Amino acid sequence: MQQLNSNELNESNYTCIVKNNDEVVFTSTERGVKPLLDYINENHEYKDITVIDRIIGKGAMCLAIKSRAKIVITPIISKKALELADKYNVHVEYKKVVPGIINRTGTGPCPIENAVSDIEDVEEAYNIILDTLKELAKNQ
Repeated sequence: MQQLNSNELNESNYTCIVKNNDEVVFTSTERGVKPLLDYINENHEYKDITVIDRIIGKGAMCLAIKSRAKIVITPIISKKALELADKYNVHVEYKKVVPGIINRTGTGPCPIENAVSDIEDVEEAYNIILDTLKELAKNQ
């Protein structure tokens, strides 16, 4: 795959890029937590990866940690995602911290961030994210 630097996220159609060292090993144009779920489902064995994503809420941070990320780069991160990163010793580079991530319609909190709001265990959060996505799919 081609190599990208973190600035190229803004210049590309990608919403998520995963790097192992400086090599791009995964890209996605999907929204929300789907790119990180797809990365996890591909069963990559990389450790200490860098996740570059357009928005990181607590759910996305849980998935980045589950993916064995050591660095997360994002323009926007939620306060709870930043706190979780600190707990798991994930280095974060960001431009803006927001109180929480808003849903796609702008009418309330992101359902994924809301579902894992009080969860600190990454595996528990992962299962809650999967359950929440199943519920959301039923309601569409």
